[in-house]
Amino acid sequence: MKQTTLFITGLVLFSMYLITSCADKLPEPNNNTGLDCSTTAISYTGHVQSILANKCETAGCHDGSGLQAFGAYSNLSQARKEQIYQRVAVVKNMPPSGTSSEVIDTISCWQSLGYPEN
Repeated sequence: MKQTTLFITGLVLFSMYLITSCADKLPEPNNNTGLDCSTTAISYTGHVQSILANKCETAGCHDGSGLQAFGAYSNLSQARKEQIYQRVAVVKNMPPSGTSSEVIDTISCWQSLGYPEN
């Protein structure tokens, strides 16, 4: 029982470290997207979910066996949505193999529109 408690505590602390370790090193967002966010209706179900499924929910990544899968919109907290935006469009370190400017623009518009579901 004590080992399980220590393991869970360690896992929580490590997760918090990963989430906050680079917070003071984030570059300023680049809001110069190729999409006109005021006329393009970007949504999670219409655009972002398929990007995450194709680029992130692959074997060994966010497939649910190691790292949490993204899945349905209802599974995403506000913090998780912000993390997706930060990692893909600002820091640009996800996915590790890189991504297109179209994907970055789509995620940026989704953020600027307030992360709509539909």
